[in-house]
Amino acid sequence: MGLAVELQNVTRRFKKITAVDNLSFSVQSGEVFGLLGPNGAGKTTTINLIIGMLRRDEGNILVQGFDPQSQAQQVRRSIGLVPQETNVYGDLNPMDNLWHHAALYCDDLSDIPARIEELLRLMELWERRKDPVRTFSGGMKRRLALARAMLHEPKIILFDEPTTGVDVHGRHTLWEHIKDLKSQGITFLISSNDM
Repeated sequence: MGLAVELQNVTRRFKKITAVDNLSFSVQSGEVFGLLGPNGAGKTTTINLIIGMLRRDEGNILVQGFDPQSQAQQVRRSIGLVPQETNVYGDLNPMDNLWHHAALYCDDLSDIPARIEELLRLMELWERRKDPVRTFSGGMKRRLALARAMLHEPKIILFDEPTTGVDVHGRHTLWEHIKDLKSQGITFLISSNDM
């Protein structure tokens, strides 16, 4: 299937602090890859390097064969990001949250109504599609954030601390969704300090 993500000897410094030091790994297409480490280990920095939000000081990064520094547009089309902080809009319902994201990030909106329904059903949120997100549990908000990351049909999902603020049942549900999506060929790079 080939490599989805490849890092070779990547280093990132913030003044005198080295946040990522000579990091190398590769993620095969269709794989679920875990980036494990304690808080402050550089996991989120690594994700920000992969998506091109930060520039590396040394080394090479390829996402679907594209360099995030020089080919940012191609990289952004290939990935969906679920950040550590669930940043869904509490006053909006799930449908409006996804429409807002689509208006900002999707080139063609013609298929979006069907895609929104498909994703909300997949994430078991369809029955709550008209409820304000502020009434949702942590697990439901994480599933909505995952649906949003999938809206443009990326090949790779970067999921930063997926179980933050999620109860035991919500964690199980979330991992089941990840397994189902992996079986459809989606690659996951998951950062966590939790096994």
